Amino acid sequence: ANGFNHIMRTHWDWNLVDIAEDGSAVTLKKEEIQQMNEKEAEKLLRTALAHVRVLSFSFALQGFTEAIALHPTRVDLYHHRAELYRQMNALHLARKDLERAARLRPVHPSTKALLDRVRSEITQAAPCRTLYVCTTKIKGLKAGSAVYHDINEALANARDGDTVAIAKGLYRVTQLVWAPDITIQSYPEGANVEIVSDADGNSVLEMWSDTAVVKGLQLRHSNKGICLKIANGHCKMTDCHVESKGVTSMGVLVEGEDAKANLENCSLECSEFAVV
Repeated sequence: ANGFNHIMRTHWDWNLVDIAEDGSAVTLKKEEIQQMNEKEAEKLLRTALAHVRVLSFSFALQGFTEAIALHPTRVDLYHHRAELYRQMNALHLARKDLERAARLRPVHPSTKALLDRVRSEITQAAPCRTLYVCTTKIKGLKAGSAVYHDINEALANARDGDTVAIAKGLYRVTQLVWAPDITIQSYPEGANVEIVSDADGNSVLEMWSDTAVVKGLQLRHSNKGICLKIANGHCKMTDCHVESKGVTSMGVLVEGEDAKANLENCSLECSEFAVV
């Protein structure tokens, strides 16, 4: 599945019009469209920054991304999104945005300083780890293993290349959002891991990374929401069961402009839409 929903103006040939006094449609000039886009990008930026302050990363990333689509030459949009990616431990995505910003304005001092810092952090990054999530104690783990009792907490600490291994159990969540390139899987392989949400309008899992693997999970949404939302990048989903029973709910939403989904050996049980 290839993403086509996100910011449809980048995929379809839109003719923006205004309505004249006689009711006829008047095609807007290129300069007028540009002015409208610049104003809308500024509104989206302010809203996204407000979401960052309250740690609502999903809405913040959505806002930055839509603003960039409207005003792709505005350097500070890439800078702000890169800062959030860095906060979410997605250093490779942060570097990409900062490199774009640097190409647009090579002598911008704050962008260069942050880019140098991110590059240094990537170079000095620790080896890839496995972060375990469990509701009860996991037997047989090595001393010093990273163990969490909350999936969100594990995702917040995951870095590019890490694996989040979730032990058998039922996990009720509001929404799980991540940006690093990671693997999220059941532990051990074949364990019965159920991740459930009934939060209206939210996705159970929301991916912003370049690449991710989701393996061996059961995802359920019982309200108006999405089980897996791919907002960016390529997600490989294997051996999973997806169940969305709410009105206007979705199993898998491939939304990002460059988003792709590869489902292998998965089952989908959806009352409305399975894959969009």
